[in-house]
Amino acid sequence: MSETSERALVVSVDRERITMSLRESAAAPVTRAIPAPGDRTARVHAIAWLAGNLVRDQVSGIVAESTADPALASMPALAPATVAPPAPAPVAAQPDTQPPAYQPAATPVLATQPQSASASPSPRWFVSVEAGPAVGIYDYARAAWPWGPIMTLEPRPISTLWRLELRRFSQDRHFLLGVSAEGTTGQYDPEKIGAAGFCGWNRRKGNWDFEATLGLGIDLGPRGSTPGEVMTTSQESSTSGFTTSTVVTGGLAGGVYGLAAAAVSRPLGESANLFIRLGAHVSTVESDDIFVWTALGISYGLW
Repeated sequence: MSETSERALVVSVDRERITMSLRESAAAPVTRAIPAPGDRTARVHAIAWLAGNLVRDQVSGIVAESTADPALASMPALAPATVAPPAPAPVAAQPDTQPPAYQPAATPVLATQPQSASASPSPRWFVSVEAGPAVGIYDYARAAWPWGPIMTLEPRPISTLWRLELRRFSQDRHFLLGVSAEGTTGQYDPEKIGAAGFCGWNRRKGNWDFEATLGLGIDLGPRGSTPGEVMTTSQESSTSGFTTSTVVTGGLAGGVYGLAAAAVSRPLGESANLFIRLGAHVSTVESDDIFVWTALGISYGLW
């Protein structure tokens, strides 16, 4: 508030309005009011603007009184100032809310080379052949015990085992299924021929594969006391009397057998593998048809 002996300017400011009154001792107060801006700086500017407007209105009255002077009669009258609301604060330009026009990016063209044979997937079907020594681990003792012959752990002569296999690996090459055919030859010939199905487990460590398999099949082997045995009896005379000799030829019998084996292999190129296997064969044909074997073989990937 500014005050003199004749006039007083009263300013009232609240949140919504700015009110300004010019009071004189002999005249009615002149009052102006405008909406109050929200910003503090804008509010100060509005107060200054309102004060200036109010002063201009008072000056217009003095000019009006001076029109009675003939010298000033020819002067045009000043239009009274109108109270105009404060200019609104400039509104920031709104960002364009429309998306820009879509321009598809150029699609890169990648030149691809046909896969070479080395990049083809590893085969899952394999055929293999192996051979190695086999030795029986049981034999009958020929001692005349009261309850008959007994079974002992007397090794039999060594024979040769051969095996053919066709197997298929799983996609991750951890499991396998297959079929096999096998037989033995030599002085100790416990298995003429046999066929089995098997399943197995495989794991790779570096360049080495470790494998374990279990199988079940049927085989054909010699048996010394079968219904098909052939007995030949001959009698001869001599000066000392008669001599009788008997020749007994054993027949073949079929049975069921089980096998268990473990193998270690190493790749030879992209499709071939060299392996060594240790296994055991247990059959119901005869005690002679129980043996262990070790074999060296090679397998080849088909597709």
